[in-house]
Amino acid sequence: VGEDNFRKLKHFVSDVTYNLYIDKNGVQMGVETYECEVHTNFELLRYHNKVKMQTAINNMEFKPGGTDTGEAIKHMWTRSFSSEYGNRDNVRKIGVVITDGDSKNKASTFYEAHKARENGITMVAIGVGDMNVEELKGIANGTDFLFTTKSYDTLTDLTQTLTNMACQA
Repeated sequence: VGEDNFRKLKHFVSDVTYNLYIDKNGVQMGVETYECEVHTNFELLRYHNKVKMQTAINNMEFKPGGTDTGEAIKHMWTRSFSSEYGNRDNVRKIGVVITDGDSKNKASTFYEAHKARENGITMVAIGVGDMNVEELKGIANGTDFLFTTKSYDTLTDLTQTLTNMACQA
């Protein structure tokens, strides 16, 4: 990803947040980053105020490494969407995976995405750059939940699409 593209990614996530009704009884959002390890930046129940959430997003630090997408998805569906960290019953759950590289273990990525969907999480896959579309298809709930963009510079073109998806939930 690199530091410059990570800054653009944070800007995109912050823009999506700006358009949502962030509240204890509204939209809740957690953010994880991953490379060879998964890092929980904040859980679903952490912020109920979009200004504080955006500050936390802007303060996330870039960590270089590989692409262990399967482990990140596993962490998301087993931990991040648990009741302990803010999961609410009877609320649609959306997991968004943004990646610019092939996962180090495609079988694990596909399996964990399947388990996430099996556990009621709508999986959205966003590929940046020259991505393997088959891998994105293995992550997403279907082609309506799969998006690609040429670069991190054009990621912001998906802001409204992702916002609308969250609002429809």
